[in-house]
Amino acid sequence: MLYGVESVGKTTFASQFPKPLFLDIEQGSAHLDIDRAEIKDWKELVAAVTIAKTTDFKTIVIDSIDWAERLAQEDLLATTKNLRRRFRLWQGMD
Repeated sequence: MLYGVESVGKTTFASQFPKPLFLDIEQGSAHLDIDRAEIKDWKELVAAVTIAKTTDFKTIVIDSIDWAERLAQEDLLATTKNLRRRFRLWQGMD
């Protein structure tokens, strides 16, 4: 894991790791000549990691992990909201 303030070169440094695949959440690696997938939501991230593990990539780079955490929170909140709504419908409360 790499950790540091923004713009210190973490992404550029990680691009030198063995056969990296960048899962680019914050779209900060477009300037690099690397294999990358732009990630828009938590489900895409989970699917991309699952698929990447079956390939010949040696390194999976999630850029960045704090943005991934935000995607996880958004997905959890959306799922919880949907479950509450379905429960209320089931109970005849809506």
